[in-house]
Amino acid sequence: MAFLIPLLLSFTHFLANSNANPTTTITNITTSSTNLTTTTDFPDLPDPSFDYAEITKQPFFVDKTDLLQALFEPSDPSSKYPVHFITVPPNFGKTVNLNMIKQFVQIQLDSSKTPIPPNQTNSYTLFSNLSIAQNKSIIQDHLARYPVISLDLLDIALLGLQAENILEELHYRIQDSVEAFIGIDHLLEYFDQHGCTEDEDAELSEISFLENLKNSALTEQQMEFALYMLTKSYYQYFNKTKVIILITEYDHCALHYYRNNKESFVGVVYKIINQILKRTFDFAQDLLQFAVITSSSTLSYSLDCSMHDMITHHAFLEEHRFTPYFGFTETDLEHLFAVYKCEDKEKKIIKDFYKGYQTTGKRLVYNPYSITEYFKARNPDSKTHDLLKGYWKKTMHWEYVCLFLKNPVFRDKINTLLQSRQVQYSIRKLYDWNALFELEQLRDREYEESEDTHIDMYFTFYFELGLFSHTDQADVFGIPNNEAQLAYEDILRAYRTPKTTTTQKSFNSTVTTLRATS
Repeated sequence: MAFLIPLLLSFTHFLANSNANPTTTITNITTSSTNLTTTTDFPDLPDPSFDYAEITKQPFFVDKTDLLQALFEPSDPSSKYPVHFITVPPNFGKTVNLNMIKQFVQIQLDSSKTPIPPNQTNSYTLFSNLSIAQNKSIIQDHLARYPVISLDLLDIALLGLQAENILEELHYRIQDSVEAFIGIDHLLEYFDQHGCTEDEDAELSEISFLENLKNSALTEQQMEFALYMLTKSYYQYFNKTKVIILITEYDHCALHYYRNNKESFVGVVYKIINQILKRTFDFAQDLLQFAVITSSSTLSYSLDCSMHDMITHHAFLEEHRFTPYFGFTETDLEHLFAVYKCEDKEKKIIKDFYKGYQTTGKRLVYNPYSITEYFKARNPDSKTHDLLKGYWKKTMHWEYVCLFLKNPVFRDKINTLLQSRQVQYSIRKLYDWNALFELEQLRDREYEESEDTHIDMYFTFYFELGLFSHTDQADVFGIPNNEAQLAYEDILRAYRTPKTTTTQKSFNSTVTTLRATS
């Protein structure tokens, strides 16, 4: 498989000539020319991968199961090819929603690997008590009826893997997903008895693929076609039942390397992953019910433009059929107010502080992480003002703000934004890693002016990470709420340098203004 060889060589060359440690995660950002040192202590986040049934038992659970209706009965059939690429910021429910979809649609098997009748499954019991149960046809036609391929790329980069090990880790995850669902030996037994589908290439027969998958010995070609081969194997085994593919946190690995100054890792890794997906979507079109890929940014989607005709992109804060299901809506917030028996005064304080992001359709979408953390900390003796904290600032994507403060143009833009709470710029609908690498070079220019063309790139990147929101005016964006406002304030206050285009007097004025308005 020719495409992997130069990519891996590129990785090897980079590693051989770099003293950087790829296992390092940024918990301290320090610049030699200033006394900026920002330390971020990340909280113990609730594990989003545990059983969805357990999530539904939590008092802060919000029912988003109508997302299933949006998938199976779209009001706007979007494309001839049902692959959905959904971009929303970190901590807006991507992983939990994909776990919910998997719990609902995946065929459940008994000890003999025979499908359990859907109305006798645990999923039937669980979803019968949730909102989607009102749609009888969805329950009858789709619950526990599909083989599912599910991959979570959240922590691959955090493992500190080098080039050759990233492919190996992907291999292991595919292997583990098959073993957890049906077992590789059981699939091999089936194809031994029933024969393989015809293929001119012996490496792409089901038996050859599954044997090498079992022995952790996939060839380069088999790795490139891994998801397609697994899709084809499930489709045949389950009597030509279409397959569902779920991939969450698609860009997390790339953003992690970007934050850690490992740009050479970024493009190479995602060219490999995109090639695997492209092969799947090229050859498995008739075998898929649908695929859902979630990501915080459009960066990885931009790597291979040849895939754009295969994928429908649903962007953050654009009004589309999935918009109400990522983040908390006003209705969701009212539900939590009722659960926690909030009085009107507390409701107003919460809404004022965590005010929602505004979509293009004027819908408000609240950050679910901050709202959830607020209610988790709440008890009968709590005082509301003690609970109003910047919970979201504890998550790692706020470090991206610090990355660019060394450049005075960006620093002044943020300072101006804090005073007016709004800024005008043009969102880039699509951009790639090359554009971000250009921005990367600018963050290291301490006293040089930046081209205005890069300002749009800068704010587009921040917008996708949830650090800005739409306003009532076209092309005017603002800080979404007081929580974000105070986070920006804290970050700027940590930055001190005698050589800056922003005077200490204007900086102090900004802080004073913030204190008066927050």
